[in-house]
Amino acid sequence: MVTGVWQAGIGRKKIVAEGAWLVIAVGAAVSTLGFLGSNSLPLVSTSAGEIGMILGIAGSALLAGGVIKASVEQEKPKPLTSDSTSSWWRKPVWSRKEWYAFALLTVVLVAATAISISIYHYSQGSCTGCGCGGLVTPCPGREALNVESYSFNSPTNATLDIRSTGTVSVTMIDYYVKDSAGDVYSSTNWLGPTATPNALVHANISVDGNAITFQTGNTYTITVITSRNNQFTFTVINPIPP
Repeated sequence: MVTGVWQAGIGRKKIVAEGAWLVIAVGAAVSTLGFLGSNSLPLVSTSAGEIGMILGIAGSALLAGGVIKASVEQEKPKPLTSDSTSSWWRKPVWSRKEWYAFALLTVVLVAATAISISIYHYSQGSCTGCGCGGLVTPCPGREALNVESYSFNSPTNATLDIRSTGTVSVTMIDYYVKDSAGDVYSSTNWLGPTATPNALVHANISVDGNAITFQTGNTYTITVITSRNNQFTFTVINPIPP
């Protein structure tokens, strides 16, 4: 490929057609393999898919450069004479068409690099915490719940003030309460609240008073299950009255 680029006119005054077509062939191969890989490899590895996309863009740029060089007036360079043995190291003198081709190729390469970097950062940053590939499937919404405050109303009832800090609405359907001794109470038919993003809701947590009772000074772990089967665990302490 390096030889083809050189023979296509980089560093020379004249252009060799065979070199330009070598660049076109290599660019077409790299571009085809890269874009095919960007569509199939994400099923195996997200990073591999991103590399395939970058190779596809780079191959397209190389292909464009070869086409540009081949379209410029092509002329076989004159054989080197004894006076021109060092012509490879001389300062190249390009024609106007060669300068146009070089400028256009530079723009293509810069654009391809910028697009590749943008794609990479998009795939890394837009789907944080959701495990999606960015280029293959859209990143799904993220559920997040935080307890801002709570209160114990009786030995069998407590209220949690929960704020939704995710990007989608959250419906709470089950909860589990566990005390410090390991006893567990579960409510699997709970008609819990639905919280829209950034909304604050009040979740009423009740126990049966047999397996677990809210006793002052004790610590309890409350696990809330959402309709998307995500779990959020909160630790609360029943304070001792002053």
